[in-house]
Amino acid sequence: DIYIKKIMAFHHSPRIVSNGLIFCMDPANVKGYVSGSTTGTDLIQDASYTLVNAVDYQSNNGGVWNFGGTDDYINVVNPTVGFPDSDNPRSLCAWVYNTNTSTRQAVFGYGNNSAGQAFDLIVGTAHAGTQNNIACHVWSSGFETTTDTFTANEWHYCVITYAGGSANSTNLKLYIDAVDSGYQLNFGSAVTLNTTSNNARLGMRAQGSYTDLDFLGQLGPIHMYNRVLTPAEVLQNYNAMKVRFE
Repeated sequence: DIYIKKIMAFHHSPRIVSNGLIFCMDPANVKGYVSGSTTGTDLIQDASYTLVNAVDYQSNNGGVWNFGGTDDYINVVNPTVGFPDSDNPRSLCAWVYNTNTSTRQAVFGYGNNSAGQAFDLIVGTAHAGTQNNIACHVWSSGFETTTDTFTANEWHYCVITYAGGSANSTNLKLYIDAVDSGYQLNFGSAVTLNTTSNNARLGMRAQGSYTDLDFLGQLGPIHMYNRVLTPAEVLQNYNAMKVRFE
């Protein structure tokens, strides 16, 4: 399996879960990105991406991308297999360093600006939410952690898993640093998702003309799975990479 072979070839994340991994961006891995370049490819499907405006590479923590908080983002061409769409299961994982958690900021997302058609990882202070949390926004609804443990100026491993059926507290889980960090509905309802596999972007919301929620800080690896990671697998990924982000 070509996916497994590429995962085994990773220099910086050799022990992460590979089963179901369909998309991976890592600024530290020269197989997909070379320092100083404005373009790169994901490590699974060779989907291309472009650094826009002032996004730049920094060498700390093995290699990260730095976002200035104003119109900086990375635009991703839809991979061949596509991101998990409709109501299909998925897991989105990201290493995030945010320098201002008092505002709502987009880490990674894709889809359209219609009810249930987006899938976005939001950090800081979610819409109608509280500071120092992470959230999943699906355009018409938002779901947030309750632990207030997403603190500024620290690296955190942020994970959303969705099992399908509806975005309730059973099917949608939010993890901060491998800990199930609660669930609360910020706005809308526990809708059944109908995500579209397009408009992928890091550091800024991507849906339609609503290109805002600019991210301020640094991002490390981004992983997308086409299935739900178990709590043990979330912990495995966290332990595999936490030394790099301590």
